[in-house]
Amino acid sequence: MRENRKRISETNIFNVIIVCIMIAPIMGALTENLKLFIATMCTIPVVVLLLFILWLKYGYSGIHLNSINVFVMLIMIFFYSAIPLFSIVWGTWVGWLIILVHIITFMIGFINREKIACNINGIDEDGNRAPPKFLLYYYIGMLVLGIGGIITMRVTIATEGSLVIFFGFLHLIIYYIFAISPIFLIDPKRALEMGIVSQSHYDEYY
Repeated sequence: MRENRKRISETNIFNVIIVCIMIAPIMGALTENLKLFIATMCTIPVVVLLLFILWLKYGYSGIHLNSINVFVMLIMIFFYSAIPLFSIVWGTWVGWLIILVHIITFMIGFINREKIACNINGIDEDGNRAPPKFLLYYYIGMLVLGIGGIITMRVTIATEGSLVIFFGFLHLIIYYIFAISPIFLIDPKRALEMGIVSQSHYDEYY
């Protein structure tokens, strides 16, 4: 028999909403564009609606819902951090290149989400202790892509050079978090089997 849905107050939904409310106006204001600022603020009710829908669907498992909500939060932070940058590069080939790199990054992260999660926890896929080689290689690759992207933008958009560097660096910091965000899409039961979460943590939040 299915358990009752968790109350919203027992989940991290409000935390995600607060983070979005804090970051959205800051990133929107950095563009110095009123339309972009309004558009950025309009994403907040969309996030709230999405979180409510997720609660309706996954609210029976607290650990699963909270994990998905963290993923949503990271994606929204990533999205907000990209707004100032794309206010400059949107419509150029650089902008499309950045989007392509983001898509490839997410696909690689999603396909290898279990490996990344294991490496973060210092174990292999069998639950044994192992050095985080994959995670090291992964972050080196992300660093190369990020530095290469900033250099490319600096060269191709010389008129907005200082802003590109600032916004690019801001986005690069969040880019690393975005790269590992797919680990929060691992099914909790699978995470328990892999040893990523403990039985006590699973029982407490499930």
